[in-house]
Amino acid sequence: RIGIIGANGKGKSTLLNCLAGELTPTEGDIAPHPSVNIGHFGQTNIDRLQPDNQVLDEILRSNPSL
Repeated sequence: RIGIIGANGKGKSTLLNCLAGELTPTEGDIAPHPSVNIGHFGQTNIDRLQPDNQVLDEILRSNPSL
């Protein structure tokens, strides 16, 4: 788990979207280690969550094969 903290509009979501492969960086490359699995749940998806569930319940609901 990681936490990214910064002022609004400073690129936190852009960084995470680049790491998740949802955006292409304007400069440089992103080369994760082959054994790394990246999961990303964008902040606009919050309405998909069941508020009474724990985090693990939500992960398993979205991907039962885990």
